[in-house]
Amino acid sequence: MARVFALVGYQPDNKQRAYISDETLLDDLRQILAEHGRIDTALILATPGAANPHTYAAHFGTLRQAYERVGYKPQPAQRGSLSRHELLSRLRTLYERHGKISGELMHDDPDVPHPTTYQRRFGSFEEACALVGFKARRRPNNRPRSKAKRHSKE
Repeated sequence: MARVFALVGYQPDNKQRAYISDETLLDDLRQILAEHGRIDTALILATPGAANPHTYAAHFGTLRQAYERVGYKPQPAQRGSLSRHELLSRLRTLYERHGKISGELMHDDPDVPHPTTYQRRFGSFEEACALVGFKARRRPNNRPRSKAKRHSKE
């Protein structure tokens, strides 16, 4: 491979990625928890020197498992326990923090219910997004929504 690189004039950077120990990652989460009383993706991203949330998931399996390692257990919202106003407020806060809404952001934020909750309560996820001022992109019509839909005769 070195010969191929030399032929095209490419010189690889031989620096290796810095390894971050599990303990260092957990210390960062403990600091966030001590300062804010909670941990979420937005706080991790806003903390100088903290790793990207994906790094925590890669080291510990999921972001929630990393939270549990430092003694933080996010309280999941009970089904139907949040008012429509509270659901929209949480979605709006997520949008204001990140400038976008995605399933990944919603999954990583323990304060925001799953998109299907919004679908059930507002008729569609897109309608809930519209109510907070965000235009959600719909899937292309040629892509099935689920396995059940894919195998059904319409």
